[in-house]
Amino acid sequence: MELQGQTKFIWVVPVLLCLLVNQNVLQNGFGWDDENIIRGLRPLDRWSDLVPNFFTKDTPKESSPYFRPFVSVSYVVDNIIWGRKPFGYHFSVWSAHIVNTALVFFLAKALMPNMIGVLKYAPLLTASLFAVHPAHAEAVAWIAGRNDVFCTTFMLLSILLYIQYHRSRNGMAFVASMLTFFLALLTKETAVGIVILFPLYEYLQGSIGPDSIARRICLRWSVPIILLIVYFWMRKVNIEYPYGHMSSTAQSHDRIGQWISHGVGALGSYLELMIFPYPHRPFIANIPTSITFLFPAALGGILFLGGSFFWSFYRHAVLGFGSAWTLVTLAPAVTAAMFGFTTTPLAERYIYGPSVGFLMVEAWLILGGLERLNQATAWPPPRVWTVAGFLLVVLMSIWGWESWSRNSVWHSPLTFWQTTVATAPEVGYPYRALGVQYAQKGDLAQAEKYYRQAIEVDDKALHPDPLEVAYNLNNLAVLYNSQGRYAEAEAISLRSLAIWEEMLGSDHPNVAMDLYNLGVIYREQKHYDKAVAFFQRALAIDEKEMGRGHTSVAETLDNLALIYGALGRYTEAEPLYQRALEIWEQSLGPTHLNVATDLEHYAALLRKMKRSAEAEKMEARAADIRNKQVREHQ
Repeated sequence: MELQGQTKFIWVVPVLLCLLVNQNVLQNGFGWDDENIIRGLRPLDRWSDLVPNFFTKDTPKESSPYFRPFVSVSYVVDNIIWGRKPFGYHFSVWSAHIVNTALVFFLAKALMPNMIGVLKYAPLLTASLFAVHPAHAEAVAWIAGRNDVFCTTFMLLSILLYIQYHRSRNGMAFVASMLTFFLALLTKETAVGIVILFPLYEYLQGSIGPDSIARRICLRWSVPIILLIVYFWMRKVNIEYPYGHMSSTAQSHDRIGQWISHGVGALGSYLELMIFPYPHRPFIANIPTSITFLFPAALGGILFLGGSFFWSFYRHAVLGFGSAWTLVTLAPAVTAAMFGFTTTPLAERYIYGPSVGFLMVEAWLILGGLERLNQATAWPPPRVWTVAGFLLVVLMSIWGWESWSRNSVWHSPLTFWQTTVATAPEVGYPYRALGVQYAQKGDLAQAEKYYRQAIEVDDKALHPDPLEVAYNLNNLAVLYNSQGRYAEAEAISLRSLAIWEEMLGSDHPNVAMDLYNLGVIYREQKHYDKAVAFFQRALAIDEKEMGRGHTSVAETLDNLALIYGALGRYTEAEPLYQRALEIWEQSLGPTHLNVATDLEHYAALLRKMKRSAEAEKMEARAADIRNKQVREHQ
């Protein structure tokens, strides 16, 4: 049923609210690991390269539990349009969030087309709460948060198109619904659960009958299942851990008890976050497992799950569908927390998609409760709605301001990690990450301070993780090497190397990382024999574990070539430069800064070999690349 009269364009209100509250994300730079993602993008040689080659095993599988090819494509498209300017990458996510706000309104409206009284404003309240919810800042203000934002876009479109098909029997709407469902799967695995929502919607509409159920199952509900099978096959073909990779914590003793407590703690945390998104936690390192939290968390989860079954059984379209949406889209995040699939077990961005259904239920219950209060109270009716309206405006204002403030936390990696250290002082990782930011800015004193704090915090932990200690030591060693404190750097690197070898084995890429760092330390001191030995060992590990075309291989080749050049072993150095150059060009594209650096090193070698004409060509090409990068950043 179409909106009539003055309310026809009321959906514009939450859209404008979303635009206003989140406008400051466009002023943000690259956050957390955004720069690493953007720096690693390879320019396209031709447009046909835009679609990744999903259906081949010719290339090594990614050593990642994630299969999100649409997200990769979106980064490449942004790179084509905007180059290295952060504004464009933020604009894509910001625009999608605004679109999602409108889609949330239309989904809520589609589920309650004939509402009367105050409940007809439930779609408006749902979309407005979605527009300003403070916990959405992480997904919207962080470029890498696009996983959740884009996936939610496709999920909303898929369900809306399915509803359109259900009402009109337009075959194109069904095709479009299945296409957007598949795109949602290719954006983030969270979309797996909405396969349940297609038949649930028809059940809630009371449209399943004995004459039609076989046709519906065979001709319609089987299509999402087929797409799901294709999706899981593609995951298996393309990535090393198609069903997730458990961390060492997840494989410890007392697994079942730990999994249950983590699952209940995660579910309770997410439900609490959707209702009361305070305090702000940009980095959540631990799942609450105290009995004082787990008991109410379990009770809340049981009530919400029971309510979902109850509302679905009695075919309440809004409450049944909204609660089911929340549960099926939240399940992957809870599972990840249980089994330790992610760096941080909990994250605010994970409630971006689930909040669609939760806020729908919340808006309905708020307005329904106020309707009952209005009928039961002796107050004149306008007074109830005046007070309620005032309180909702206050809530929107508080949440809007909080969203604006949280968006600014993601202004840069420095502001993010400063906030994280302040809000999670019990975890070493943020200190180390903040130290890295200061090191990159040249403030080595501050960098050393935070590296040392990271070591102290991790050493004081109840169950210290040796791997975290090794990472902290590694960063401190790199810092000392850059300051010329070679003896300290060497001692620390040897200590972290011993930890890596003991915990991960002698052929792990982290071992290669420390071997590489030791090679650099010895190279700087002109202990070339030692440096060559460490670089060669690092090279052998990386070629075996990462592949001969990996960028870490190119870095080691470049360092070996530098040493051979310094020793006058020119004929041995040249093929190493050639191979490194080929890897950089294939991995990052012919105009990447690493290509320019390798060209400059290679040119210096050619000049030593009295091949000045070739050297000049390489220097000119390197200069062109650097000039192009400067222009793109202006």
